[in-house]
Amino acid sequence: MAMKQPSSQHITIEVTRAGGAIEAIYLRLRDSPVSRSKELTPKGEVVADYDTTGHLVGVEMLDPANVLLTRIPLFKKSPELRKIDFTALQHVFA
Repeated sequence: MAMKQPSSQHITIEVTRAGGAIEAIYLRLRDSPVSRSKELTPKGEVVADYDTTGHLVGVEMLDPANVLLTRIPLFKKSPELRKIDFTALQHVFA
């Protein structure tokens, strides 16, 4: 599923389900190879992927129904992520 944001940036959302429940969500912001990953939460349930130039490629959320995005600084600081209307993703959890 892809969403078009007002900035004309395309976001690809990859959803992994197990037994009908959402196990993980990956928000792909750009189609670039991942050079490095950084865990954003103490238990590693949110991981940011970056390309060789340091641009954010995507964000993986494990057990996304229990992740509070407002508590993760990257979601406040990243220009790419600030443009996303996360309320539009509510249908993914249904």
